Amino acid sequence: TRFDRLPDKSATPNGLENFTLRTKWQKQGITYFIASFTSDLSQETQRQIIARALDVWRAQIPLEFTEVFSTGEADMVFGFGEGDHCALYQAASVTCPTADDAGFDGEGGVLAHCYFPPGSGGDAAGYCHFDDSESWTDDDTSTIEVRLLETAIHEFGHGLGLAHSDDPSATMFPSYDPVLPKTQLGGDDITGI
Repeated sequence: TRFDRLPDKSATPNGLENFTLRTKWQKQGITYFIASFTSDLSQETQRQIIARALDVWRAQIPLEFTEVFSTGEADMVFGFGEGDHCALYQAASVTCPTADDAGFDGEGGVLAHCYFPPGSGGDAAGYCHFDDSESWTDDDTSTIEVRLLETAIHEFGHGLGLAHSDDPSATMFPSYDPVLPKTQLGGDDITGI
């Protein structure tokens, strides 16, 4: 199972360091809007998990994250969807991608994706989408459900500008391990961000 479809570090040119910075936000106050929720967890629980995931990154960088309540106010838009999940793009007034690999693949496989910040993220810069075909949990490793906190931390790393890491202990490593949660940043993640 992979967090997303971004290539592994070894598949990209100039793989000299473990991390790759794509772009970064050019401001310190980032707003976010949660456009849709999964039915697997309460909305309040999801809000808390999103805030916790952002706090993991905020502890290392001088950014402040503030939840807003419309896409028009938001720098980053988060949400859950299935298949092509065009409704999430439309909610943010972004054209839905038509590429075959732009949609979600159902349970298992790809869990989520997040676009890089403005400068390399295109019209959907900073937007993070989670596959609602998955069964989501908070951080329980005793179930077959997917941990939202860990997935959000990984995807928000992309939304903040990081590509994948080759370091298996890094949060930005591309593979999801169902029995070994990564809810804190590793040394490579900290160096990268």
